Formats: sequence, structure tokens, C-alpha cells
Amino acid sequence: MADSVTLLRRKIADTSLAVQDGTMNSVITLATIEFGKGNHEISQMHIEGVKRLVTLRGGISSVRQTSPLTARMISWVSMLIMGHPQFRTQDDFGIGDGIPPIPEWQIEPTFIHSDLDENLDMEESNEVMNVFVRLRNVFQKANRGPFPNTQLHDLTCFVVHRLLLSTAGASISELSPTVECIRYAIILYLFIVQGPIYYPHEVMLNAMVAKLKENIEQRNHKTHEPASLDFWLIAIGMVASTGTSQYEWFSKKATTIAGSLHMESAQEVLDRIKGVLWLDKPQSEYIFSVQCERFLTSQLRSNSPDLQTTVQPSSIMTEIL
Repeated sequence: MADSVTLLRRKIADTSLAVQDGTMNSVITLATIEFGKGNHEISQMHIEGVKRLVTLRGGISSVRQTSPLTARMISWVSMLIMGHPQFRTQDDFGIGDGIPPIPEWQIEPTFIHSDLDENLDMEESNEVMNVFVRLRNVFQKANRGPFPNTQLHDLTCFVVHRLLLSTAGASISELSPTVECIRYAIILYLFIVQGPIYYPHEVMLNAMVAKLKENIEQRNHKTHEPASLDFWLIAIGMVASTGTSQYEWFSKKATTIAGSLHMESAQEVLDRIKGVLWLDKPQSEYIFSVQCERFLTSQLRSNSPDLQTTVQPSSIMTEIL
């Protein structure tokens, strides 16, 4: 290990060697190792170093053109370690320096989900709703044909960066709780359907779960009738928080919603969730089906004191994700 670090330092000292893919990959790998050991300051120092190397290469989009795997790993891992995006995104049409959208993103969407209109101020939530509508359009096309994992990761990386970057500079009072719920639910949903890649994402996932919970609480201060959006938000929260202390809170919310809408089957619950935003993936279908069963199980348990059945958080969650 010590010899490898010494060799890496020599490469970094030589600009021509420093900007090579192998050098940049080694630096980002060192960052993950130090972060895993709890040496967060050293890890962040490596991230700052690799960002300088990216700049020497002309920016993340330039690196992507010649070395897509290196660009993917650097942009994704640096965000997980730092807790927020380290690179900008290009615009919806692939213009500018930054993480590019996938080609399907650039197609003008032809569908707007009307169920959300009454919950949102479209002017205030323009950025989030633009992401939501375009993402739903991409998913509809992907559900009709092959959608490779690399394509899903590129989409996830772009969308998560875009959504987190668009919160910069906004004060809490300026943000609609409903819009923020949708923002963090989209991020969590993409984490769930993609699964961990390059490096475990639990730290950032838990931070996003806390943000979702906070905004659901703020949203609940306003009286509103439960709808498909509520099912979707709570189901994502349940899946993302499985095995954590936050799970019970989401589970109780699920009981309330299921009871108020008198849902009769898990499939009915799942269909409501799918009607908001959904990408067909076998593993996510299974995970969400488990949570839909718990919507109803929780309702039955709360209404029937003699019911002895208990449901534990799914142990398969970590294996799938």
C-alpha cells in the first residue's frame, strides 16, 4: 500500500502522468479507502485533488468523452463522499460543461402528470417539475424496451446532481414542502432502483431519508386529502429506511394513509405508486411489493388488537441494493 501511494505521488508530480485515467482512478479509490477508515479529512483532500486533475483535463464532460468509466466513477464517488455534488450538470439539451444528460432526456416530454398539478405551484417548482416530467417520459420509454444499467446510472448521476444543485442558495422559507418531498423522493427512488455502485451509498441515502421525512412533516401541517402522491412518498421512505430507526415513522404514516383510503389489496397500493413515477425493474418490483403488503398489514394490525402477525423489515433489502 505504501509503495502504491509513493508511486501515485510521483505520477501526480508529473502533469502528463497526473491526468491519465489510471492516476485519476487511483486517487478516487484512495479517497474511498480513507473515507471507509473514517479519515474524512484525508478523503476530502483526495477529492479536491482529483477535481483539480479533472480541471486539467478540460472538465468532467471532456473526461467523459474519452474516458466515460473514469468520469462516472469520479462524479458519483466524489458526491457520495462529500455529501453534495462536486460538478455541474449540462442543460437539458447537453450544452455546457458538466455531467451530460442521456439522449432520452433531451427529447421534449409529451406527458404531464395531472395528479400533481393541484399540489404544486408550477412557477415556484419549475426545476423539480421539469425533472419529474422528463424523468417520467424517460421511464415510459424505458419500460417499453431495454434500458442498460450503465444508462440507468448515467441518468441517476445526472438527475441527482441536478436536483441537489438546484437547492443551492435557496432559503427554507422559499421552498414548498410538497416540491421538496418530490425532490428527495426522486433522489431516493433512483438510489433504490440503481442500487450501490462503485461505493456504498448508505450515508447519503440516510441523509436524503431525513430530508424526505422533514418535508413530509412540514407538508402535513397543511390539511390535504391523501392521494397517490402520498402513497409514493411514503413507500419510497419505507423502502429507503428499511433497517434504520426511521422505518417505524414511515410505517406509521403508511397505516394512516392505507386506513383513510380503504385500500383492499397490495396490488391496488402498488398500482397507485406506479401511477406516479415508476421504472420496471424486477428487484424494485419485489421490494415495493413487500412494502405494499405492509401498508395493509399495518392497517389490519392497528384495527385488530388480536392480530398476532408481525412483519420485520426485509432482510433481502441489503442483498438486492
